[in-house]
Order: sequence, then structure tokens, then C-alpha cells
Amino acid sequence: MPRLMQFLEYIFHRLKANNMKHQNLLNNVYKILQTSLLLAFSLHCLTCGFIAIGLYPNSDSWVRRLGFISEQSKTQVSLKITEDSDDLNQRLYITSLYFITTTITTIGYGDIFGVSLPEKLYIILVMFLGILVFTTI
Repeated sequence: MPRLMQFLEYIFHRLKANNMKHQNLLNNVYKILQTSLLLAFSLHCLTCGFIAIGLYPNSDSWVRRLGFISEQSKTQVSLKITEDSDDLNQRLYITSLYFITTTITTIGYGDIFGVSLPEKLYIILVMFLGILVFTTI
């Protein structure tokens, strides 16, 4: 991430040196790119956090409720391993990203929801982060 930001700054300064007339446009493009990267990184981190809380053993969770975990043991978490396990991981990530996005954007369809106490606390945190994001934009 820091190297990408350095690269964007380099591009920004090169363009700025060549086109002083379009300085406002370049500033706006740079801010949009920077905000987009920060938002994408934040969504990724929140998505991974929601998956991690859902995979916590000894609890009912959204991951179990949607059938991503086999119900062999309550103490051992194991994703269903099939020849399509990459597809399963992708579906798990996309489902979590979908939930985080609908929560942050305050749409909240209600088709995915937290079941356990840690999940509900995490969702409350995500809701407040969504409020923070919209107040700063």
C-alpha cells in the first residue's frame, strides 16, 4: 500500500509539473484515487474480520447458518473441502464483502445478519465506521 501511494504521488507530481493549468483537476483526481484505495482496503479488512468472527469455533454464526461450515464438530471449524473449495472460499469472501458493503452504505437488506454476540458487536462497529465514512466524504 505505501508503494502504491508513492507511485500515485510520483505520477501526480509528474503531471503537475507538465500541466500547471490543470492543477485543480489533478488534485481532484489524486484525492479520488487516494480515497478509493483507502475505501477498498478498509472494505477488505472489514470483510476478512467478519469472516474471522464467523469462523470462531463453539458458536452459532452466519457462516454456519449459510452452510459454509460442515456441522461435523462444534469444537473444530473446518470449511467444506471439495474439489470446488476455491469456489467456496470465493463465495465466502464475496458474501462477507456483500454484507459489509450493504452495512456501510446503510442499505442493509437483512438477508445476512450476525447470530452470535461477537458478530453483533462487530456489526455495530461496522455501522459506526459507515457513519464515519459518510460524514467525512
